[in-house]
Amino acid sequence: MLKRHTIFQLPLYLLLSGIYIFGKYVLTPFLYLFRKMGLNPRRVRNLDATCNRTVLPLTESSDNTPRSDVAPSIVIGQTMPKVSVKYPNGTFGPLDEVTGFPMLLIFIRGSWCSYSRLHLLDLMKHKEAFGQNGVYLMAISSYDDHIKWESMGIHIPMCVDAKGDVFDAFGIQIKSWTAYAWGRILPHESAFLFDGNKQLVAFDVRKVSGIQPGQKFLGSNAWLQIIKTKLTNKVLDGE
Repeated sequence: MLKRHTIFQLPLYLLLSGIYIFGKYVLTPFLYLFRKMGLNPRRVRNLDATCNRTVLPLTESSDNTPRSDVAPSIVIGQTMPKVSVKYPNGTFGPLDEVTGFPMLLIFIRGSWCSYSRLHLLDLMKHKEAFGQNGVYLMAISSYDDHIKWESMGIHIPMCVDAKGDVFDAFGIQIKSWTAYAWGRILPHESAFLFDGNKQLVAFDVRKVSGIQPGQKFLGSNAWLQIIKTKLTNKVLDGE
């Protein structure tokens, strides 16, 4: 099971991550030029993912206040966008295919991201409580790395948005020259709560820094409180 790093482990991981981040940002302008010249970034991206999983400190933690660092294109009361994803069983279909009960949809960067790992771990700890409140958990990433997630003890259904179509539909895709250089399609770390009719009830959207540890995400306890406050028993029953 995935665990946060202790205060005794932290100095070593901070040192290693500092060295790695410095080297990465030195290389980024060159990778950007190589991408423009037609370089396939897959191997570089995989190496970057391995390094991230190895050296970045697991220090991120939860808070209880929803944020909107970036205004999404979907607003409260609006219906879930009609866009297709690859479902965990390998089939492709519309995102709003799962209907009849509320859903907490979590957008994550990937198994290589310390923020994403601790974010999903926090939700995983209360997965049963979400189910008891009638809410289905589902995550979306542009990376098909469910095996990595399962090896970390995180068993939340994972959809794949390989081209970033869903990220664009929600208005949360990160479009930066650094993401382009490393061949990454990334969303701002965020979560959206929909009722049984697939109408948006609440959301939390946060920018993630590539160099700043100890970032925050909206905790599962806060989400459970939002669910109890904003979703009526009728909606929870999918009626």
